[in-house]
Amino acid sequence: MWDPIAAAADRLSALARSSLLTALPLLGPIPSHVAFIMDGNRRFARAKNELVLKGHESGFTALEATLDWCLTLGVKTVSVYAFSIENFNRNKAEVDGLMDLARRKFEEFATKSAIIEKHGIAVRVIGKTELLPPEVQLAASRAVLMTRHNNRAVLNICMPYTSRAEITEALSASLNLPATLSTSLITPDLLAALLQTQPSPPPDLLVRTSGETRLSDFLLWQASEDCDVWFVDRLWPEFNVWDFLPAVLWYQVKVFSGGKRERGGEGEGQVDVVSRAVSLARSRMEEGNTRTVDGDAETRDVRELAEFVEKIWREREQAAVRLAVEAGYSNSSNAVGRN
Repeated sequence: MWDPIAAAADRLSALARSSLLTALPLLGPIPSHVAFIMDGNRRFARAKNELVLKGHESGFTALEATLDWCLTLGVKTVSVYAFSIENFNRNKAEVDGLMDLARRKFEEFATKSAIIEKHGIAVRVIGKTELLPPEVQLAASRAVLMTRHNNRAVLNICMPYTSRAEITEALSASLNLPATLSTSLITPDLLAALLQTQPSPPPDLLVRTSGETRLSDFLLWQASEDCDVWFVDRLWPEFNVWDFLPAVLWYQVKVFSGGKRERGGEGEGQVDVVSRAVSLARSRMEEGNTRTVDGDAETRDVRELAEFVEKIWREREQAAVRLAVEAGYSNSSNAVGRN
């Protein structure tokens, strides 16, 4: 039965939410990259005497709502911890249900997602995707392919992922440095550039729900430099805009108080070579490999290192969509959210 009082309360809440989302950017800077550890789906389901998978489905609904708040505010990149490599050790029925849910949601992202369409989101899937069931790998690849030309926002879905595995892969990639370059160029800045989250910037704000106060092997490298961490004592499916806005306000206070520092390599020597090379590689990626390199302006080491980094980034891009392309899908038509 329709309840006019409840309906009016919902309307007022929606108006207040909309007003706050509009006003907050006027109060100060908005974090460019926000990451979420979406914790509490299972406890939410158990508290309601529901199947665990129902809690994960409610968690996906919360993710869509959170994405909308973030991107409405002006956040450009959202990263979510969707599934840890360690989660494969859970009950087989739960893992199988999660994989089927992931497959369905990736297919939705690739074909008919209102949130992707509204915000022009490019979907990226980060982690050891070869561990996923074949049908989930294909659905993920298709979601990446069909949204790859969207350029208003990025959603990094980390699954199956651990930060230790990501760092290990970056270190392994760095060992393939061309013989013409000195191994002294293998610096923290270079390893950061080889992480799978690249070319996304490190997170400015990381939010974990459920009251737990640990990072659980999520973005350990990226969050170590200058990332504010906000712990919320609320289960993820119950997470709402009123839980999120204080985190953004806290971030703004930190910026105004001088508690944030500039990122990037500092100093001279090898760090400077690496930072210039990474900057050049990023520019070439953004400009579609059309930027020419001025030999007088850049040293040989900078040019060769930029080519090395760019090659790794492009190989990852190609690998992310390979299964979808081989299956005959194309992003030339029916793409979601194309600008």
